[in-house]
Amino acid sequence: MNSFKLFCLQNEVYSSKVTPKSVLPLLEKFTMKYGITTVYKTFDNSFESFEESLNNLIYEDKNFSDYKIIYILTEGDHNDLLIDNFKYSFEEIAEIFEAKLTDKILHFSNITQLNLEEETAQYFLDITGAKGVSGYANKTTIGSFTFDFEFFYHYFTTRDPIYATEEIYKKNLALAKTLGFTMYY
Repeated sequence: MNSFKLFCLQNEVYSSKVTPKSVLPLLEKFTMKYGITTVYKTFDNSFESFEESLNNLIYEDKNFSDYKIIYILTEGDHNDLLIDNFKYSFEEIAEIFEAKLTDKILHFSNITQLNLEEETAQYFLDITGAKGVSGYANKTTIGSFTFDFEFFYHYFTTRDPIYATEEIYKKNLALAKTLGFTMYY
């Protein structure tokens, strides 16, 4: 389990009533509780900064192969990321990660509404090589962080995204339905 790492990239300038200004204190508690290494970075509210952060992760971070979950916290709606009042499609994000996410899960907090059509999800998985992409279909005033960390824990202990998804649905069915948790694989 110690060889698994989680990389978190958070937009530092979004305005959300659901999300704390920084998820870092929650990541630190998660790390202390489960001994899973987490790396936390922020980007300013520009696509250039977002893309630069991802490029640094992919091409310069020597630990990139060890990250099993890439956790993205930025606003989004209708399957687009919203950065600096511009919308970026999942197809555009797939191109950034082209063939780079092998054996990784890309997970979005519930500040990004994720409700992909089957073709879009399959395109993303095919282009990126990701093991899965997960997130939440429903807009709610409930933060997803506790749920996110529960999913991460089950994934890290089993390395099986389907099992992890089944476990969190078993343990938190009402919350899973309220948030609309979805795993595309």
